[in-house]
Amino acid sequence: MDAITSENLGASLICFGLIELTEAWGERVPPETDEQRKAKMLLELRRSEREKAKAAEVKGEKKLTKQLTVEEMQKKQREEEEERRKDEELMKQMKPSAPIKVLLDLTSIHDLINSLDRMSTFDRHLAELNPESEIDFNEENSALANANRPYKKQFELLPELQEPAHYSEDAEINAICEQINDLESIPDPPESVKNAFAITLFCMEAAVDSRSKDFLKYAFELYPERDYLIVTQPHTVPENALLSKFTLVKKKLSNTFSHVLYIIHRDFLLEQNISMTRTEKSDYEGINELLCSMPSESDESSDQILANIREATERHDSKWLAYSARVEDSIVATFIISKDVNLDYYKSHFHVQD
Repeated sequence: MDAITSENLGASLICFGLIELTEAWGERVPPETDEQRKAKMLLELRRSEREKAKAAEVKGEKKLTKQLTVEEMQKKQREEEEERRKDEELMKQMKPSAPIKVLLDLTSIHDLINSLDRMSTFDRHLAELNPESEIDFNEENSALANANRPYKKQFELLPELQEPAHYSEDAEINAICEQINDLESIPDPPESVKNAFAITLFCMEAAVDSRSKDFLKYAFELYPERDYLIVTQPHTVPENALLSKFTLVKKKLSNTFSHVLYIIHRDFLLEQNISMTRTEKSDYEGINELLCSMPSESDESSDQILANIREATERHDSKWLAYSARVEDSIVATFIISKDVNLDYYKSHFHVQD
């Protein structure tokens, strides 16, 4: 495998083959450094030169054998020791580095084969989409057939699009939808379905910041048919006391709008009209409607809650106290409080008397 293919094979399998990987730490020997490669080349060169010199020396000895003197033998011995010392230094330099821990992408042979099949299918689809493509898959088809894995061309037929004759129960909305003939136009909705109005907030006087929510009542009075108020402001402006009552809407990733968006419902204005009283018998019907409007409560749970509320309301010796929160004539919350308090338990776990 050439260096370019080896370097890009992993990325290709991930991108086009959708190979399944598992990350894990493992030990791997680092690649050779320039110093190690240089030492390896020098050592091979020195050994090659010695083999050539030895072959030439053996050939010369056959022609003429000369007795070496003591000085010449000592000099030759010193040269051989110097050669061995340099070889040892080069061998130390070219010694592989110690293994290091690296984060590996692990996979199996089964996942690798599936990834290669997906890449092959992807290549075929690209070739089919390009009418000028000259790629011939006959040789590949023959190899797959010989391996008992013939290529099967599979298509997923899309259902036929039917022109919807009816878009909405509202005749005005239906008429607007029938006029749309592209996928980019966003028509203006009719006035009857517009349920919000917007305010762009650029600044607010610090002196009136604490009373800023008072203007909400008058803002909704200007639009009695709208239920939502939308406020936008530059993201560089700090949030004031007014916006603390709003809900911050999260941005989409593709959003390039420079403002942040807050929203509030007109029912928030009713918080000033909330009153709390002991539950009475006349509240049973409103409490029952409230419990029925809660999808998380089962029938058995609702019946048990009603039974506890009745006991707390009708019996003076009950261990419960029942309270109801109302806005005008509507009950918006109900709860019961237990009279039995294990004070010793709380004193042992919390600094109650401090």
